[in-house]
Amino acid sequence: MVGHPVDAVKTEVFGLNHLSWTQAARVKGRNVLPQLLQEDNFIQATHLRFFGAELVRQMSMFLNEYLFYYYFRDVALRGSRKKN
Repeated sequence: MVGHPVDAVKTEVFGLNHLSWTQAARVKGRNVLPQLLQEDNFIQATHLRFFGAELVRQMSMFLNEYLFYYYFRDVALRGSRKKN
């Protein structure tokens, strides 16, 4: 998505285990994450689509997919119950 190999992207992540947030994604020292989070096609191409663009942009971070169960517990439970 940024036009560089994965190895060229250095991320700054904080949190604990599955509860983690990426606050920066640097390519040659430049944080490209803010720009990516403004692009609808980036959000739709990743698991961020489950959070919705509004929340992702409000947080200004790349959210770990497991955070869905924390932020949207009731939705996740309903979805789980429907499958059983």
